[in-house]
Amino acid sequence: IEEGDESNNDIAIIVPIADKGVRVSTDEAVKRLRTSESTITSWNLELFNSGLRETEAELETEGSIIQYPSGQPVSWSVNLNPTSFTLDPGQTENAILTLLHPASPDPGTYVITAMVTDLDENVTMRLYLTLIVDIIPDIELDTPAGGLYASPVKNTTFSIELTNRGNAPQGYEIELQSPSGWIVGFTDIGATEGATVASTGVLEIDEILTATVQLTPPALPPLAGSGAILPIVVTSQQNPSIEWTEEVFIEIEEAHV
Repeated sequence: IEEGDESNNDIAIIVPIADKGVRVSTDEAVKRLRTSESTITSWNLELFNSGLRETEAELETEGSIIQYPSGQPVSWSVNLNPTSFTLDPGQTENAILTLLHPASPDPGTYVITAMVTDLDENVTMRLYLTLIVDIIPDIELDTPAGGLYASPVKNTTFSIELTNRGNAPQGYEIELQSPSGWIVGFTDIGATEGATVASTGVLEIDEILTATVQLTPPALPPLAGSGAILPIVVTSQQNPSIEWTEEVFIEIEEAHV
């Protein structure tokens, strides 16, 4: 109790006022998925008791995960840890919400609803968490298993297959990095025959592109039994910072005239 102005002897009584219930929040409600490197996305949640007395609280998810713009539910797993809390007035506790999803889900916006219930006050609060899935590049590149044998004096050809494993139709750039002294190029894709760089064009999901590679040996024939490495680099046209490298081992066979 505090005395007011002594001229009128008013008495001011300070009464603590607080919102009832437990609040849930996060510093990063919106996250983005740009690559196929992870199948887990997590949010750090904070629970705060805004009341004036100790309370019990329960954390859970409400309803299904919804994908937009389709508005359809998806069957992904969500884990919360922990889910039960005892909070003193003004106390804060942390929890983690973990979403398990495919490596390359369909592009779109996915919304998860986290809900905390103050069991003593019978008050609930919802927090909407969002995962934005971009167009994700991903490939499967098939090259000769175990490498290949090449003639030291004649051209050698082999095939590669590139499959779009991304979550949407998209294109890729394929580059052949010639070993020292060798001439390497595509015979059936690229701007010109023998090109070392070629575009796949737009590939549908799971569409396969087959391309033929030709090897021309050095002017000075390499020794039989020696080897060389042919790196094949694939770059996403959707996100050029993403690339894959496959090395093809070339073993030189005996010359057959």
